Amino acid sequence: MSKRAVVYIGNNFIEAGYKCNPVEKKILNLAILKANKKDFPERPNPNYNYAVSMTREEIKHFSGLDTDKDFTNIKNACKALNEKIIIYVDNKGKEFETSSFIGAVLWD
Repeated sequence: MSKRAVVYIGNNFIEAGYKCNPVEKKILNLAILKANKKDFPERPNPNYNYAVSMTREEIKHFSGLDTDKDFTNIKNACKALNEKIIIYVDNKGKEFETSSFIGAVLWD
């Protein structure tokens, strides 16, 4: 992964980001970068979750964390992200769906 990677995120995501700690934000930014490089169908199915995977090493490298204590912080951040809820709102301001940031975390 390039050290000069740039993440562009929308206003709603930025506003929601204040509830995330720095490690959680780094994990989300890495997921966004990886999703931007992924080949998605021209017309994605809104009822399907498109997975983005990352390894422990990618997270450690991207976040600048590398000790065992740091990995505990990464694990805790993933657990916290799994508990945070995203609420989708239509153009009329009506909530129509919810999901979590992370669908699954598998530790080796």
